[in-house]
Amino acid sequence: MAKKRVEVYGENGRLQVIEGDFLVQQADNGYILHERRPDLRKVYLEITARCNLDCITCIRQSWEQCPGDMEMGLFEKILADLEELPDCREVLLGGFGEPLMHPGIAEIVAGLKEKGYKVRITTNGMLLQGKLLEQLVERRVDEVIVSVDSFKEERFADIRRGELVRLLENLAELKRVKDERETIFPRLGLEFVLMQRNQEELENLSKRARELGVFSILVTHLLPYREEMVDEILYGKGEREQQLALKLWTSPVPGSATMCTMNLPSPNWGAERSCDFVSGRACTVTWQGEVSSCYALMHSNRYFIFGREKQVEAHTFGNVAERSLKEIWNSPRYLKFRNRVRYFDFPSCVDCELSDNCTYPEENQDCWGNDPSCADCLWAQNIVRCP
Repeated sequence: MAKKRVEVYGENGRLQVIEGDFLVQQADNGYILHERRPDLRKVYLEITARCNLDCITCIRQSWEQCPGDMEMGLFEKILADLEELPDCREVLLGGFGEPLMHPGIAEIVAGLKEKGYKVRITTNGMLLQGKLLEQLVERRVDEVIVSVDSFKEERFADIRRGELVRLLENLAELKRVKDERETIFPRLGLEFVLMQRNQEELENLSKRARELGVFSILVTHLLPYREEMVDEILYGKGEREQQLALKLWTSPVPGSATMCTMNLPSPNWGAERSCDFVSGRACTVTWQGEVSSCYALMHSNRYFIFGREKQVEAHTFGNVAERSLKEIWNSPRYLKFRNRVRYFDFPSCVDCELSDNCTYPEENQDCWGNDPSCADCLWAQNIVRCP
């Protein structure tokens, strides 16, 4: 495509001429110039939507879809597409399935590492054992992030519907194999969903994590996908949340010198909003190849925000089986959407005085005409978080 010459005036008033591939969007008081760049940095790749657990905190509690695995031919297509995106150096295998269930997980990791990508995997850890565990160490996967919402056997079973003792055995084996091979890879991360029933464990979380050789801990608040989980949330705007915030942000993290860091969420809805997916130049790809901007718009689902029911429809900018990832990334619709999110051109629905009588947010729209809308996104508030 031929480059366009654009004349602009800088701060010093002098005329400058720049060349590039641009999308020109008309605005109220002029034009917005979007330069098409192959500057995608990170891909969240959902290689499967199947899972071996049935966690009460999971989106699977509210979606209606037949989960499956990404075909290896589609993965190979994505791997080839990434070569057109020189800024992309990281692929996170995650999404809303258990990556280690994919029958080609070893080949997928090998293909990414052979191309030099940083590879991180989010997992429930139940399949982190045997030959597969050794392959992940041998391939020097950069990080494995394990979801552990409790270190109490009965509570773990209640939340994740799994066996804590089995998970701890797997993590001990991972540490043993790494020590035997004299490597720190994969680094072990821990993700903890904070809620009413496990909040007292936060105080000793760092200590338990260090015993397992955990390098970093990501704490996120709960996003209720079922109405009966609404009372479990610990974020909001009241006195209780302010007290929790004070406790979270002022309590020392014991043993921080051992390099186990804890990354904490915000407990309150605030004025400042920012999307880590957009600012980090990231995208998500479902197991079927659909490209979305973030986890929140990856699949159709229902959840509750501050007690209010919300129906979110999946929003895709294209399918990598039909178009290249670079082409989708630089498509007009995706460029305009990222620009809107970058400046957060959305109302703030949560603290709007008309929210009690407004129905727009129920279907993920807003009164400014945005569809989909990020007006009440908890990810943008650093309340709900992803690795």
